[in-house]
Amino acid sequence: LEGNVNCRLVEGEPVSTRGIFRNITERKRMESELQKRTRDLDMRVRQLYCLYGISRLLENRDLALEEILAGIVDLIPPALQYPEITSAGITVDRETYRTAGFRETPWQLARPIFVEGQEVGTVRVFYREERPPAYEGPFLKEERTLLNVVTERIGKIIDRKRAAAAVARAREMEMEIGARIQQTLLLGTPPEDLAGMRIAAQTIPSRGIAGDFYDFFRHTDRCVDVIVGDVMGKGIPAALLGAESKGCFSRTMPTLMLSMDHLPEPEEIVQHVHGEMVRKLINLESFLTLCYARFDLERGMVDLVDCGHTKTLHFHAATGRISVIGGDNIPLGIMEEETYRQVSRKVEPGDLFFFYSDGVTDAGNGRGGFFGEERLLDSIRRYGHLDPERVVEEVKKEVVAFCGSEALSDDLTCVAVKIEEVGGRRKKR
Repeated sequence: LEGNVNCRLVEGEPVSTRGIFRNITERKRMESELQKRTRDLDMRVRQLYCLYGISRLLENRDLALEEILAGIVDLIPPALQYPEITSAGITVDRETYRTAGFRETPWQLARPIFVEGQEVGTVRVFYREERPPAYEGPFLKEERTLLNVVTERIGKIIDRKRAAAAVARAREMEMEIGARIQQTLLLGTPPEDLAGMRIAAQTIPSRGIAGDFYDFFRHTDRCVDVIVGDVMGKGIPAALLGAESKGCFSRTMPTLMLSMDHLPEPEEIVQHVHGEMVRKLINLESFLTLCYARFDLERGMVDLVDCGHTKTLHFHAATGRISVIGGDNIPLGIMEEETYRQVSRKVEPGDLFFFYSDGVTDAGNGRGGFFGEERLLDSIRRYGHLDPERVVEEVKKEVVAFCGSEALSDDLTCVAVKIEEVGGRRKKR
């Protein structure tokens, strides 16, 4: 009840009283309901903020699982009715993430974390002081529901991270397989102990498997064929096609020599391989760029067939000038009627010939820039006088420095041939 009483006095003596009383039970009930709704709304807002915070953590795909769980555990206490005395902990795969001042007490609420039906961890909440009993100990039904939602989301996070890790492992395995395919099937070994020339080659595999290949055929100590090729496309299909193309050149040489009374010319070899491969390449909707060069120091010449490949760079030791060698032929696999022709250039002691894939000039720095032909020409001008091993190493360093990483988008392939002596003449020092 609520009321007031008035007393009437006459000459200082009470003569009558009057009181008014009313029943305020309904008003008190409504005030209590309003306070409860205000508390419920405040808790609902804090719980929504918690779930929103978890969603923000999930949006950041750069965060590791450990960082996400550490962030979630700090979002839980503010969402409960007594945040100032709340401790929270998340345990996953024997790793535990706790709030500051964490302490276990008898007043706890715990929920398991499941991934694909298997329990992988637990979320636990403790009150560090006793509070009046509610739905589950001192905890409200809404708090139990919140913890159920949090554990469900954590389970999905763990499942997604594990799936991403499995994909990353599969990609790593694919790169390892690609590297082994390239090393075993695509990359020949430069011949050693040649008379008058030295050869060096190097490939940096890209993040995916590609179809770059090179090979060498030693006819005499002073006559060597160099092949550098690149199959269109990426992945294991491109690598396998590159291996088949390389193998076709290996089979062609002895086949032609059985039917000829002379060493087959580079253009004859390329023409024969084109006849063997063109229909396969057309059916597979692929093609092959190629440079086939023969270095003959007895003649002092290099004979070269360019099949739409990146142009060969010729560093002239006598002048420091660089000339570009190329032909007019299209890649193998474009037209069945194509006739391949070679071009010839004179070689001098100290000259360097540099073959490369488009992974060199097309290497990007992530800001829209490419290494390009001009930078490559500058590199060859600087390093053309060095040994071939140093040349390919320095070019590789400059490309990697430009890109800022060795994780390239395409294979980087370099082959350098250094002429040391021609017809008994060596470079003057």
